[in-house]
Amino acid sequence: MELFGGRLARALNLKTPEPLILEIDQAFVSATASMKGMLPGPCLATASYRDQAPNFNTERVKGVENPDDCAGILAFDIWTHNWDRARNAGNLLIIADNKDKRHIVPVDFGNCFAPDNRPFSLDDLPRLAGEWMDIQKGMTGPVYAGIQHLLSKATFDKFIDRVEALDKITLEGLWEGAPDGWLSDEAKNAVITFLLARQPSVGAVIRNPKGAFPWW
Repeated sequence: MELFGGRLARALNLKTPEPLILEIDQAFVSATASMKGMLPGPCLATASYRDQAPNFNTERVKGVENPDDCAGILAFDIWTHNWDRARNAGNLLIIADNKDKRHIVPVDFGNCFAPDNRPFSLDDLPRLAGEWMDIQKGMTGPVYAGIQHLLSKATFDKFIDRVEALDKITLEGLWEGAPDGWLSDEAKNAVITFLLARQPSVGAVIRNPKGAFPWW
């Protein structure tokens, strides 16, 4: 799901690094300590940042160049049922560019389209399509609690519009180039069906006056 999730985040104009598919040969695997035990073949890769270690905290969020993206990250997580970011501060980085301006960068999309604390399964998708994360509970976690002060109705509206604007053809195109064997065509189609089924409800979940954002 990393490939599709990263592409979907970028389709919402979030500042996540572009996922790339590289063909890795045995010589490269043998020469790279971090790839010990891996097999040669297609491999997912993204850009590496000079300050890439997990470094998220509320203080580092202050003064970032893209505070509006916090609403987009939460809208993405709600839409894709990405339960992991609420409790894992390593899934959101604060990255400095070459001018030392800091940006919020979401990473790690491997738990999208999956039940809480379980890996992706095609059998779970029909049920999950009608289930929504407990956003209020998630706001007590290290990530959402740390960005809560940057959320507003205006920024959410912008990203809700982007979610609703992505059509079936665009979503299907996000699978382009995915190597055979990474995910079956049935599973790819099921993910698209899942997203389209939830798409009209993302705004209602976020705008619910009894939900996680009562200050509206």
